[in-house]
Amino acid sequence: MYRLLVWSSKGGVGKTTSVANLGPALARRGNRVLLVGFDAHQPDLEMTFGIEDDDDVTRIEDLLAGSADPLTATIEIDDPMAPTRDHKPGGSLRLLATSERLLALTADVAATGRFDALDRLLAGLDETADIALIDTTGAVTPLTRMAMFAADGILFCGEPGVYEAKTIARRLDELDELGVEAGHAITPVGMLFVRTNARSRQLRAWATAFADPEQFPSGPLYVFQTHIRQQSSVRDHPGYGVPTVFADPGGRVAHDYAAAAKELEARLAQLAQDQAA
Repeated sequence: MYRLLVWSSKGGVGKTTSVANLGPALARRGNRVLLVGFDAHQPDLEMTFGIEDDDDVTRIEDLLAGSADPLTATIEIDDPMAPTRDHKPGGSLRLLATSERLLALTADVAATGRFDALDRLLAGLDETADIALIDTTGAVTPLTRMAMFAADGILFCGEPGVYEAKTIARRLDELDELGVEAGHAITPVGMLFVRTNARSRQLRAWATAFADPEQFPSGPLYVFQTHIRQQSSVRDHPGYGVPTVFADPGGRVAHDYAAAAKELEARLAQLAQDQAA
């Protein structure tokens, strides 16, 4: 199972939205997908799929406490999109949920340095999925470090801009340091622009910021050709107390995520080929 941390330079810029929409899109392409909710500050991923804090389901915090079996903890998620001829067989979508109770572990993790706890937990699920998408908070916290320890690669997502490039460059420095500490390289998979209606010419201009050798001395960060447009329901619903981050299955944003899932597959295959060479 390839473990992909979906991260951003800050909160509220489309990280959870990307996990919630890339997951089903990858499953429709025949992948067994595990969504890992690890943002205890805002468990919107869980609520988007109808799981509330007081629901009687096994959570990651239960597994980390050793009180449940990981193989029976994942929740099957139904795809809200009707099957089409483009859907490939064999795909599935499951969720490993969390809640605000996970925050209670933060002090313990910081005090004991048990940053490999999520890594060891997911190791028990490696044979059950092809790819895991890990959602965590945008801030750098002990829980974020746990998510990084567990990740094989990291997909950045956010709104395009020069400031974003500078912030991501700092994140990559942190990632290199943590990779040394974790004992394995964490591969930067790329940057996915979200919440933008910019034209391709503007996006190409912004993409050059991610190739600036002064900010990215180890080489340019791959920028996805696919970009995700803004959707009003995702933007507006939280203001009405509706914590949904799932795009309309028949809308243009869902189409964008389908294209991004296809490009992500190709990108991961290329990285695997490069590492094997």
